[in-house]
Amino acid sequence: TSLTAEFTGKEKDVMVQIYDASGRSVQANRMSNKNVLEIPVSQLAKGMYWIILSDGITLQNGQFITE
Repeated sequence: TSLTAEFTGKEKDVMVQIYDASGRSVQANRMSNKNVLEIPVSQLAKGMYWIILSDGITLQNGQFITE
């Protein structure tokens, strides 16, 4: 299972950070910026998560639920 996220930043690399409902970091990885990112989330337990995408200039955040 993966999460699809659009990212508007222009830099080459994007840092992807995912936090659980308690604010603990559960996933962090660097990806190539393709404007539409496929982020693997199959290992995450069911629940609500917050995601932060950053290329060092542009910062985007959001939330999602795994079921």
